[in-house]
Formats: sequence, structure tokens, C-alpha cells
Amino acid sequence: MIGLDTNVALRMLLADDPGQTAAVRKLSQTLSPERPGFINLIVLAEFIWVLQTGYRFSKPELIEAVEFLLSKPDLRVDRESLVREAVTRFQEGQSDLADLLIGLVNQAAGCETTYTFDRRAGKLGEMSLA
Repeated sequence: MIGLDTNVALRMLLADDPGQTAAVRKLSQTLSPERPGFINLIVLAEFIWVLQTGYRFSKPELIEAVEFLLSKPDLRVDRESLVREAVTRFQEGQSDLADLLIGLVNQAAGCETTYTFDRRAGKLGEMSLA
């Protein structure tokens, strides 16, 4: 496996910088299901944040962007089943995708709850208001 940083994942999706996009295409040719690129949860959270804040992606566009990463056979997304669950719940409700990921990852780690000051996140089953 080869670790990929946020800017590489963004260029894979957006292809908005000619030089970096060319480098990413060259790198992508070296990846395969047997030697995939790895997207860890920190990179995924940063990826989501950049698309939401910097590129003003809508909810459907954000879902499509995460699905893009999940669908590539030459990529592995950290904690894929939790990411898929978060995306499904994000599609169905009003919760923030990052908050869903935080709650689900912490629950999987054995946390009985995750305290937050975010009122909307506090309504998630995995989170509680502090």
C-alpha cells in the first residue's frame, strides 16, 4: 500500500491543477488492487472539509466525492465500513458527515459516548451534549 495525502486525493477528484493533476495521473498508473493507495481517516476528514469550505460542495456533491474514493479498486479507505455507514446516515439525515464519522469511530473504539458542544451532533446516538 501507498499512503496518499489530502492534496493527492483532491487532485484525483477535481483535476483542477494541471501540474499536480499530471503527477497524480502518473502516480495512479502505479496503483492497483494489489498495491493500492491508502486514504486514512485524517485525510478523509480533511478531504471533506476542503470540499465543503473551500469548494462549497453541496451535500449530494460531497456524497458523490466520498463515493468516488470508495469505488476506486486501486484505493483503500481506512475503516471503510464505518465510512460507508456514515455516508448512508448523512444521506438520510441532517447530521454533518464529519460528526457522524467521529461518533462512529469513537463508538467502534469502545467509547460509550462522545461529548460535544455541537447541538446538532449531540442528537446523534453516539454523541452527547457536554
